[in-house]
Amino acid sequence: MGRAHVSTHAWVAGRYRLLRIVHGETNRVCWSGEDTEAGRPCLVTRVRLPGGPSGETLRRVPGRVVRTCETMRLLCSDRVAPVIDAVVENGSLWTVTEWTEGVPLSELLAGQGTVDHVRAARIALGLLDVLEAAHRQGITHGN
Repeated sequence: MGRAHVSTHAWVAGRYRLLRIVHGETNRVCWSGEDTEAGRPCLVTRVRLPGGPSGETLRRVPGRVVRTCETMRLLCSDRVAPVIDAVVENGSLWTVTEWTEGVPLSELLAGQGTVDHVRAARIALGLLDVLEAAHRQGITHGN
């Protein structure tokens, strides 16, 4: 999906200002944002939570997300963007990660067409390294 140049002027947790949508899916939207307390760019992702969890379970979600992401950062520091914060607000889980420069795979494919088999294999092997590290720690995809 291409970049939308939309200024939402919305805030998350009174600290993260949403600037523009950089990626969207059915249940997940990512914005380029600004951490106004630290004065740095960030990526803010909203995932709508299912209607089921509430109370104590819902209050534990952000801590679990941050701990899982910290584990992954320690295991794959050069391949996983550090998570700054996780917050539940308005029925959604918001995660905030450090901004990482790069080109989304969807834009790369749209601009250059398919990648050759060698580059595709390198990308896939990098992803597999991260997934293997996660699985060794009992973290499954989707956590």
